[in-house]
Amino acid sequence: MKKQYTTILLLIISISLFGQFATLEVDGNESSLTHDNILINQNLNQSTASNAMAASPIWEEDFSGGFPQGWSTYTNNTQGGVSTCPWVWTLDGTWGYWNANNGTSPNYTLASTTASNGFLISDTDSANHYAYGQPSGSTYQYIESSFTTSAIDLSMYPAVSLEFEQIFRYNNLGNQNFTPPTLYVSSDSVNWTPFLVNGSTGSNTQSANPDKMIINITPVAGGQSTVYLKFGWVSRCYFWMIDDLRIIETPRNLIEIEDVVIGGFWIDYASYTGAGLNTIVGLDYSITPASQLANHPYVIEGVLRNRGSEDQTSMLKYEVYGAGSYSGSSAPTSVLAYSASNSVDSVIVATSPSLSPPIGQYGVSIWGESDSAGFQTAITDTVYKTFEISDYIYGKDLGSSTPGAYILGGAVDQNHIITRYEMYANEQLYSIRAFISDQSDVGAEIKAIIYEWDSTATGGRSFYDESDNYVITAQDLGSWVDIPFVTPVTLLTGYAYSCGVVGYQHPTDSSFIGTSGKSMYNGEHSLFDELGLSTQSNGTPTWYYITSTPMIRMNFDPSSGSLQSFDCDNQGNCSDPGTGLGQYTSLAACQAACISNAVNDIESNVSIYPNPSNGVFVIKLDVLGKYDVTIYNVLGQTVLSTFTNSMTTSIDLSGFDKGIYTVELKDKNTIYTDKVIVE
Repeated sequence: MKKQYTTILLLIISISLFGQFATLEVDGNESSLTHDNILINQNLNQSTASNAMAASPIWEEDFSGGFPQGWSTYTNNTQGGVSTCPWVWTLDGTWGYWNANNGTSPNYTLASTTASNGFLISDTDSANHYAYGQPSGSTYQYIESSFTTSAIDLSMYPAVSLEFEQIFRYNNLGNQNFTPPTLYVSSDSVNWTPFLVNGSTGSNTQSANPDKMIINITPVAGGQSTVYLKFGWVSRCYFWMIDDLRIIETPRNLIEIEDVVIGGFWIDYASYTGAGLNTIVGLDYSITPASQLANHPYVIEGVLRNRGSEDQTSMLKYEVYGAGSYSGSSAPTSVLAYSASNSVDSVIVATSPSLSPPIGQYGVSIWGESDSAGFQTAITDTVYKTFEISDYIYGKDLGSSTPGAYILGGAVDQNHIITRYEMYANEQLYSIRAFISDQSDVGAEIKAIIYEWDSTATGGRSFYDESDNYVITAQDLGSWVDIPFVTPVTLLTGYAYSCGVVGYQHPTDSSFIGTSGKSMYNGEHSLFDELGLSTQSNGTPTWYYITSTPMIRMNFDPSSGSLQSFDCDNQGNCSDPGTGLGQYTSLAACQAACISNAVNDIESNVSIYPNPSNGVFVIKLDVLGKYDVTIYNVLGQTVLSTFTNSMTTSIDLSGFDKGIYTVELKDKNTIYTDKVIVE
């Protein structure tokens, strides 16, 4: 079977199968599951069980009395360093030096049920800082850290589960030196059975807070008079906090749902064949054109996990609401209980791929139902997703209500930010729709770009097409813009393309693309450091993968592309006359001409004197206006920032080094620069 989902997979993570990709750790780019030849990021949803955490406990510990007597903690620097990290009781969060407070105060406190009583923490980042310094440098070493309970008598209980609440964050998932957060259970304190408890959380990504876990430990602990629990990991930075441990009798039928998708990622992807050197992955899309959906109906898939003590017969169910109403379910499927003879307690289930509603916006509720013969039906929590069927837009991001940002271009950046799209019907691509972060500077230039996936090419893709340059305006900040191609780009069914936006290195003008959502697998979204400007690239152009979903959409609407025409008005703005008779055939060309005209106008109205000077000089305007004034040294560093709305403005750089400086005047439509010499 091409795609397997078993608990065994969680124990064999060791290497990256995307060998052509480097890792850009600032965004959390390492995998948590192997999935065919793809590294799975799986930031989809945590598993949920509506009737978990409800039974009366057999045994519990909320750490209200501090670190319990009789328990032990162990720590060791596995790379021979001096730093160690024993588990300790705390009322604080992490004191790690990796975050903005730089270790001056605690942060990211566990929001557990009894957090006010205290909890346990392994604060690896803070421990490593003790000897090696901050921020998280290459000298950070791997530290083993664990704690072990005293013996627990469960001889009267043949089926038991452990519940607890946690929060964690780590990096280097998949590194051979790293061991993810793991529960170990033993009946003799010598032989230990591991249970990974990091779920689907990827590298450099914080878990839920609190992340509520329930683990069926019956095969090791059921009916045993001495049971030991050990929580341990081997990590180089970040933290792990634990609270509210409870052992309960395992319910007979308890079901969880996790990793829900609507695009066929787990099973239905195999129904489609990639063309040429392409493969089909079966991605989720938040916005899908009706033309694509006609050949690729939605199929709702997920993983149902048996947390009960009895075998169960389970179904995945859904209800769609919005512009239309639909419902359905998967076929009944047997989900075996976890036991000494069965280590696979989950199955992938899917509905029939027939959901193709008309154009409109929709929400979908997805849950699992399970029944052990003779017992009450168990129902999971409900997973909610939204999607839209469109005329022309193909999108993956989650919208612009609370966007993040990723840098495209700036003083030390020239990046391509791209995301993968799979084609199920032929299309003509007229423009890339992109959300321009309000962190961008007016006047910064960007362009749209398309790559075709190609298993034989460097980085797995080859250049396909690009647009003319687009100049960011004040109206673009915090908004969607369409970046048109000079001629429509032909996209073919069965092929996968990565589309995106490119920024440019510039001493003063930075550009940022919006982000919203997380990747399904590591490699879905990528960054190309074109000039090797990142310290990790070390001067070599390098591909990286990123986990944040860039707000980059395909637009198949002919009116968004080069068939439009634009005119430049007297204020330096571009408008579409709606007649096809505009002077410029693309918005980018119009913007460039507008800015050029505006710059020419202001150049005739500005003078700077004396030049050279002793550092004191005057900026004189012949026409009154309001401008931001910024002075840069030869390294592109800002040495003075002010504004003027006067005809004359005196500038004093006498306190700075002698040399050449750049004077920049900027308003919403124009940018003027000139050189001054300080002697």
